[in-house]
Amino acid sequence: MKHMERLNLHIQATRESRSKGFTLIELLVVISIIALLVGILLPALGAARGSAQAIVCAANQRSVGQAMMSYTTDGKDLLPPSYVYPADDQGNWLWKDQFGGDSDWYLHWSYMVYGKQSGGDDAFRCPALDNGGMPRTFPGNDREDWQTARNTKPDLQATRMAFTANAALIPRNKFNGGQRQNKLVQVGEVTHASNTILATEFSENTNLVRKADISKSHRPITALRGLSSGLDPTAEPNSGFGRGRWFYQTEPYGLIDYEKLLGETSGSLSEINAGGPNINAVGQHHSGKANFLFTDGHVDRKAVLDTMNERLWGDRMYSVTGGDTGVYDYNK
Repeated sequence: MKHMERLNLHIQATRESRSKGFTLIELLVVISIIALLVGILLPALGAARGSAQAIVCAANQRSVGQAMMSYTTDGKDLLPPSYVYPADDQGNWLWKDQFGGDSDWYLHWSYMVYGKQSGGDDAFRCPALDNGGMPRTFPGNDREDWQTARNTKPDLQATRMAFTANAALIPRNKFNGGQRQNKLVQVGEVTHASNTILATEFSENTNLVRKADISKSHRPITALRGLSSGLDPTAEPNSGFGRGRWFYQTEPYGLIDYEKLLGETSGSLSEINAGGPNINAVGQHHSGKANFLFTDGHVDRKAVLDTMNERLWGDRMYSVTGGDTGVYDYNK
């Protein structure tokens, strides 16, 4: 009798313990619900993170725009060149040193507008890019600053470059060209400052911003092509085509497949190379769009193709001398 009582008590205890736990089906249901919630929440969290990154990048661009305006106020209304060859490591440079060919050391516009001011280096970063941006062309001895480049003499340039300038306003150091050559641009020359891009974001794809194993983050980019010279607007001759010398890459001149160009990540069309810095080096990492800093200081987020169709890269190559300097208009 006592044995049966103990057995009944054991069975009752076992049933009670089972009633307090979960069955396998219940566990599977709970796991499925959790997985469903994660699937719903992750895209929202990713979108929120992307939106926050875009806001930070835009805020940094506005800071860069403010620094640029301070620079022009102190510099006779002149926008800086994208880079020059410095005379020393303090940021001083002389015109006479700019006509002897390339240098293995650069003074970049990021350093010109900020100098050694606190915060200047961070202003040129964007959290949407790996490491905040591309390394300097010559990044120095610190391995944390390396990416594809390993040259040890540091440029006078922001350590990481998320932004690049519009070559129509901020030219490369090609002041000793042939018929045409680069020149510095006065802000007052820009006829539609609120509709003319001053700077934008680099692509996160390092293949678009390199030549061999060297970052080309010191170079500006252009949305314009020469009517006869191809990618490099400064190589355009002074004569012929009386209505203009350059055209937007979206226009029906028949030389380029723009959608293909935007999608390329290697090859001569997509690199920032000796033939000309190209439009597909613009980042598209904010839901297919990029932040654009305009010459009047405001920032707007747009698709790259829209900036082409709206002709927001300028109505001419302000930074190039001589001859017909307008954009060819196919509607005339």
